[in-house]
Amino acid sequence: MNPHYFITHCSKEKSRAEGVMPALKRYLSPHVEYVYKRAHIAGCGFLIFSGKYGFLEADEPISYYDKLLTRDDFAAMSEKVDAQYKKYAFDKLSFFHLDITKDPKLALYREFMESFALRNGIEAEFQTIDV
Repeated sequence: MNPHYFITHCSKEKSRAEGVMPALKRYLSPHVEYVYKRAHIAGCGFLIFSGKYGFLEADEPISYYDKLLTRDDFAAMSEKVDAQYKKYAFDKLSFFHLDITKDPKLALYREFMESFALRNGIEAEFQTIDV
């Protein structure tokens, strides 16, 4: 188990290829691969937070979807990620997100990760990235 995970949000830009493909290849926004590479260099774990699937590993096979996290999703998603978290059991997370002032929809992803960290007693830091 890695005690520190780098996590980023999913992206609207996705490959529309049929079937399943690894999450890292499904998401086409450059920020996802950027955070993945930073995690690898730092020796940290890596997860993508999806508005549909919750936590995804880079190689986890997923189908195409179009689902934005909403406040109405918080209760069900909280149950989902809290259960998923047991697999990783990290002590610290660094959540990397694109500029919320440029894309206000991302504020909910950050807010959700803040509540997740607080609820589970995880040290959390939040970083805006410009990729």
